[in-house]
Amino acid sequence: MFSIYKQARKVAFDYLVFLIVYVAFLPLIISLAKDNMDTWAVIYSFVVGLLMFLVIWTDIYDMARKEKKPMYKLNPSPHKGFMIGFLGMVPVYILSAAAFIFTGMMGDEIPLTPELINIINDAFLSPLFFIISLLERSAAAYVIVYLAVPVLCYLAYFTGNKGITKKGLLKSLSMASKDNRKDEGK
Repeated sequence: MFSIYKQARKVAFDYLVFLIVYVAFLPLIISLAKDNMDTWAVIYSFVVGLLMFLVIWTDIYDMARKEKKPMYKLNPSPHKGFMIGFLGMVPVYILSAAAFIFTGMMGDEIPLTPELINIINDAFLSPLFFIISLLERSAAAYVIVYLAVPVLCYLAYFTGNKGITKKGLLKSLSMASKDNRKDEGK
């Protein structure tokens, strides 16, 4: 159980690093974008989010492969990755909920309360802002963003736990497409 919390801290730290990277370079993107700031912010968020996903994927995948080795005798569940991702995102969930509760408590004292909630949530979720933007800030977009890291961790841990490699995955996909072409030719 200790490794779950340790790896969840690693996921939270990776998320925090990419959040800081996003915020640190955002003024540069804003100054370069000028007229198309919304478009460039989405592109920048996509790049940072993709890099974050790659780092988290690699960390979780490597951990799952290590835990699967017989010398450790852990026999981990392939679903452990979702719990790691969920626990790693708990600080973001808490901060977003606190922003919602705080602005709700202040009521009329803070003007533009719904907009303030969106700004605070978007700040905490900025590496994944491209998803929110593409889905036009719908409630489903926020649910997808809140679940993106846990699902990513689940997939990474599952593939690492089952020993699925990139080469093996590509080979099985190409074999499946060849089988589909053969079936269509009959």
